[in-house]
Amino acid sequence: MLLSAAIPLVSEPDLTEPLNNIRAQRGLVILKGDKVLSLVASEYARELLERKILSHQGRGGERALDRYRNYGGTSVIIGEIIGSGVDSNVVIRAWQQSPAHLGAIIKADWTHLGWGTARDGINRIWVVLFTVKRVEKLKVEKKNGVFMLSGFLIPEEAEQPLLFSGINLLSPSKWEPETGYFSFSIPLQSGMDYHRLGYSSMDSQIRITDVFYPERLLTSFPERERQ
Repeated sequence: MLLSAAIPLVSEPDLTEPLNNIRAQRGLVILKGDKVLSLVASEYARELLERKILSHQGRGGERALDRYRNYGGTSVIIGEIIGSGVDSNVVIRAWQQSPAHLGAIIKADWTHLGWGTARDGINRIWVVLFTVKRVEKLKVEKKNGVFMLSGFLIPEEAEQPLLFSGINLLSPSKWEPETGYFSFSIPLQSGMDYHRLGYSSMDSQIRITDVFYPERLLTSFPERERQ
């Protein structure tokens, strides 16, 4: 979703707080900041500024989810809003007046957001990304000749973690329902296979939370590189 607004430059606030205020007014969960989302949003804001265009499609045809995955993101859904103007306060107000943009901001499922901006003189572009994260501290390590995948499942409805390695369903090496901690052992030869992480719920539904290639997650996950 795109929006353009031109107003004299004033101070630039962090977008996280005002966007969360919009959600809080409607009784929605406050979103946490996410480093990967902010990195992707910042890079894309610079690209749009260079191209002098507002578009959800990148130079090579990539969409927001593609850009997020290229930076090591694993979540399965991404939302994106874009605005142009010299003042973030005015752009945020314009987003609120647009049903499509406001709908993206107040989507109940979101758990995290990240934003970025790029400026050339008084011209400024803003990019905000949203996602749903149901797993915390997800990481892949090489141990004892295998990939070890571990993390913490957040949803209380999660009955058991599931991992699809290609078409094969792997059982967890460890699962602690009280804390949500899980781990899986993945053969090294499956490092470049497509993996889908999720869980079975108490109502017998399977919900996918993350998708990735173990080898790429091990070597290029931005959150790990910044620890």
